[in-house]
Order: sequence, then structure tokens, then C-alpha cells
Amino acid sequence: MLGFCKKVILANNLSIIADGIFGMRDEITDLNPLLLWLGALSFSLQIFYDFSGYSDMALGLGKMFGFTFEENFNYPYTAKSVTEFWRRWHISLGRWFRDYVYIPLGGSRVSVFRHLINLLIVWSLTGIWHGANYTFIAWGLGYFVLLVIEKYFVKPEARNNIWLTGIWRVITLICVNFGWVIFRSERLSSGIKYCMGMIGVFRVPIAIDALVIKYLREYGIYIILGIIFATPIAQFVSNKTDKSENMGIIKACVIPVCYGIAFIWAVSFLILGAHNPFIYFNF
Repeated sequence: MLGFCKKVILANNLSIIADGIFGMRDEITDLNPLLLWLGALSFSLQIFYDFSGYSDMALGLGKMFGFTFEENFNYPYTAKSVTEFWRRWHISLGRWFRDYVYIPLGGSRVSVFRHLINLLIVWSLTGIWHGANYTFIAWGLGYFVLLVIEKYFVKPEARNNIWLTGIWRVITLICVNFGWVIFRSERLSSGIKYCMGMIGVFRVPIAIDALVIKYLREYGIYIILGIIFATPIAQFVSNKTDKSENMGIIKACVIPVCYGIAFIWAVSFLILGAHNPFIYFNF
């Protein structure tokens, strides 16, 4: 039920914003950078809830038949580095490439040059796995460059400096968002142009325009919910309530009701014939 709600309530509604803004690819040079960032953020959340939603449904269905599968997404947008992001994002895919490609090639226990070649092969294949399109290959190679910078220059995971950790967390989120823009774009040229628009190459954001206000007014609640549930806030609150017996009793009564309401809400979208794309079907 939770996976179903992630997919139908969050991913589907966020896709309306992403599809609408990315669909204006011929007008990118005229669009407000804030609008382009809104589109990128919406797609970042959409693809997370689309992928993690189907994974949760698979986990739940597996348990119904007596099988226990591991979590496939572990709050990836809270990662402090690109390396950590890929430990948390699509865990089964990353583990497969690690066990059947990266380690057989020698992993990191080789010379620097050979290690760079191994990373290049893995991330080229990761891009190609998503589709035979230059955008996917560029997306994979982008992560190759970021990981090389992390492993050989910045090394954020080896530092205990709280300021550097915070800065690199923000940089990671920004890089991931730019990566999803390339991933989402139909052509590499339009993806690059979209990214240029986000940093204000074509137009400086002077004020929030009417289109930004329109999307926020109609779908802002889904963005807020998407951001909240992409972090372990709900899990933190749940763990806190478990420490109190009275709160635990209330939680045991309230949670099933909330699940039921959310499920009915999600089903209503399907009954009304709401927008229902399924990104992962493409792969």
C-alpha cells in the first residue's frame, strides 16, 4: 500500500510538473531559471517515488508469499557524497554492477590508471543499461567524473570536518539534480541547454513568474510531501513514539487508519483516470 501510494499520489502528480516544464524544451532560453529548477526538482522526486514505489510493492508482495527482500532505496537524497548516494540509490542495481563487473575487473585494488578504466567501464555500462541513448551514456559518464573527483581529490568520506561535509552534501544534491536533467531529456543538446538555463545563462531570475506560482499552487503539496518523505523524518518520529507506551498504543491505532485513507486517496486517482506514467517500464 505504501509503495502504491508513493507511485500514484506522489510520483504521478510530480510528473505533471516535470512533463509540463521539460515539454517546453523549445522555449528554454525564455524560461525563468526558478521554473527550470522546479522542473528538475519535480523530476528528481518523481523518479525516486516511481522507482522506490515499485520496489516497496515488490517487497510487500514478497512478504505475502513468505519471501524477504532487502530494501532497494535508503533515503538517497540525504547522502553526504556521490559515492554514498549510489550506496543508497537502486541498491540492487549498484550491487549487481559491483559484484559482476567492478570486482571481476579488479575493483580498486589495482593501479590508479587501471582503477580509472574500471570506473569508466562500470559507469558507461550503467548508462547503457538504461537505454541506447546519448543522454543515458552522458549521465553515466558524468557520475564517472564526479566519483573520480571524490575518490582522488575531495575524499569527503575521509574527512570529519562538519562544514566540508555539509557543503559536499549540498554539492551532491545539486549534481544529482543536474544529472537527472540530462537523464530526463530526449536529446543531449536540449539537456545541456536546460542545465545552462538553470544556472541563469539565458535569463536571470528577477522574480517568481506566473507559471511557477501556478504549479506551486496546484501541486505544491506534493512537492512538500515528496521532500518530507525523502528524508527519515517520519522514521525518526516513529522511533521516538515507540519509546513511549502510550504513544505506541496511539500509533498502533492511527497508522492503519492513515494507510487506509492514503490507499483510498491513491485509488481515487486511478478511478478518475489521472496522469499515470511508469518511468521504470522504459527500462
